[in-house]
Amino acid sequence: MTTVLLNLVVCIGGKLTSSQASTPSSLQSPTSQKAEQEVSLAWFTSSKLRGTDIISSESAKLFVNNVYQTLDDKIFAPTFKKELREQNLKALIAEVDTNSSWSRAKLTQLINNQLSKLSISHVRVFDPVEGEQLFRLFTQQSPSTAKTDPTVSTQIRGFIGIVQVKSFVTPQITRRAVEQAKAQLSQTKAILIDLRGNGGGVQSAISYLIEDIIGPDKVIATERTRNGIAMKQPYIFRGYFDDSVKNIGLAEMKLSQQKKYIQYRTRFEANKDPRPYFVLVDNQCGSACEVFAAAAQEHRAAKILGVRTSGSVLGGGVFKLRWPGFVILAPIAQTISPNGNTIEGKGIEPDIEISECKNSGEQCFEKAVEIVVANEYNPKSNFSEVEFFKGTWECSIQSSPNNKFRWSLTQGLNNAWLVGFVQVGNNKVSNDFWRLVQGRIERFAFTGDGTFVSVTSNGWESQRLKFAGSANQKTGEFQVRQTITTKGNREFRALWERLGNERKWSPFSDERCIKLN
Repeated sequence: MTTVLLNLVVCIGGKLTSSQASTPSSLQSPTSQKAEQEVSLAWFTSSKLRGTDIISSESAKLFVNNVYQTLDDKIFAPTFKKELREQNLKALIAEVDTNSSWSRAKLTQLINNQLSKLSISHVRVFDPVEGEQLFRLFTQQSPSTAKTDPTVSTQIRGFIGIVQVKSFVTPQITRRAVEQAKAQLSQTKAILIDLRGNGGGVQSAISYLIEDIIGPDKVIATERTRNGIAMKQPYIFRGYFDDSVKNIGLAEMKLSQQKKYIQYRTRFEANKDPRPYFVLVDNQCGSACEVFAAAAQEHRAAKILGVRTSGSVLGGGVFKLRWPGFVILAPIAQTISPNGNTIEGKGIEPDIEISECKNSGEQCFEKAVEIVVANEYNPKSNFSEVEFFKGTWECSIQSSPNNKFRWSLTQGLNNAWLVGFVQVGNNKVSNDFWRLVQGRIERFAFTGDGTFVSVTSNGWESQRLKFAGSANQKTGEFQVRQTITTKGNREFRALWERLGNERKWSPFSDERCIKLN
């Protein structure tokens, strides 16, 4: 049972909601401040109930109904799998009716077996013994003196720096440990982050590392509770709680309870590492681990290797049940990826599948290293940020959709640049060149009428890539900007604007492109 509890703590991490999370002495229901609603250590230790107690089927059904009513009241969205939950309850009541009496332990096991059929993460009933262990594990404080944490370890294979992160739960992981790991790999040319078996943890621990991959002021994830459904704008939380915070998990609880609808972003002052990144995942990667992988993938900042992740990212809250000492862990917050995708029940699909990673295969890690080596990545040829554009596209101007042109982009110039050209009919009318320099995307374009365009971008912001720079024509120089918005994997819109004499931006070309090959 201790292993089960540890896994649950890893999954729910800082997402156990509390209305007064500044101290670890109590975890409260998010819908009440009353003392009788508090889930405290005393709730578990004072209970006189035992698993061997025998109860009637009528008492058992009252408890079952209490469990499902509490789940209905607390779940992040009332309509989420509502019909399935109702069917699940009816089947459970019918099962209870087959015996005239039940032990509390047997009934609890039966309920949890039935809840697991809902395929909803972070739903479980705890008896007083399990609940006390969970409470004590979760409310442990961060260490007063940070040391290199065994949860984070490094190794070097040739030009590849490898950092293994076993958990994002604090205080098992600390920011200091992550910084030490990064320093040890500072001279390597590519980074492989091994997240196999990482069940998740707290948002802050994700931010320690993800900001190096996706860069400053980027969306990591969005979280919304039941009370945040009607809210139109999220609260923006940038960065993380540092190691100096006594209990990071509880600090994040308080934040979640107060704001209800939160968008987590990287810091403004974050520095993006220009080296190519790879993230290795397996089917045991869950919760915060999946949030990490989704952010890296959707910002096109890293290649995801391995197999599909577990698809369990709902944030959990603990609530009292009618039996003293018993609680239910219910999913009270839904987490959405930077591009607005639902991860729960779906997981993250890898960019490169490694079949050996299924069921913790022994060759999984070695295959991942082989893939990194085979790609022969180095700072000059790392085009992961703009991989989306490679190929041939058919484009049209929105104001004149019948006038079409083709744009092709391939790797060239000794693999140091991406080289493109625009073709109208049989005529090439422009050439463009792309490269990555210190985490920034540089583009240069030359047109047949003598125009030269130079623009740069800091990288993807969700599904958008924003460039800014200048254009030079025979009549002079002026500022330009371009916003590229993707729609799926085979379509994008590119809006060009120029800065006029009155310091106002006005569009001069609105293009829609669809990938041909």
